[in-house]
Amino acid sequence: MRLVFEQTNIDKKLLIAGGLIIVLATIGLANELYNFSQTIENIDWSLWLGRLPATILEKEGQNNPATSTENLVFEQEQSETLPTGNVYEETAQSGDGITHLARRALKRYLEEREPSIELSPEHKIYIEDYIQNRIGDQWLSVGEKLTISEDLVVEGINQALLLTPGQLNGLSQYSVLVSAL
Repeated sequence: MRLVFEQTNIDKKLLIAGGLIIVLATIGLANELYNFSQTIENIDWSLWLGRLPATILEKEGQNNPATSTENLVFEQEQSETLPTGNVYEETAQSGDGITHLARRALKRYLEEREPSIELSPEHKIYIEDYIQNRIGDQWLSVGEKLTISEDLVVEGINQALLLTPGQLNGLSQYSVLVSAL
């Protein structure tokens, strides 16, 4: 009888240790879930919604600023003085993706119109991402040429100028990573 009691004490110690491990793991998991929920709350979902095709947003009953003509302030002002329809042909170099080519096209566009526009690095990050999302995400070969229309660059600028200070702040984590901005 005594042997069974001693074995029961060992089982109780293992049970307590196992229970303690479960409690600590649950606390750790709860902490991670809380941190994740805080991250989700801080995401500016309008950046993601702006990437959805207008037809999806219209079906959902939401207004897509990308399709609204009243938001195209920059294009309307510029179209009176600058011709549109130009294209920027960029050639992929080693390690380049579509975003790199979009960055170069934006830079060329801004060099042509330097006094008329003031864009922050965060605006530029948004614009190059905007252009890349409309062109695609295929791999580029060295020497491959990509044509980016001036109209697409202007469209990206228009959308970037609509960003709120909070959205721009959210993009600052990316703009610090790109020294070419």
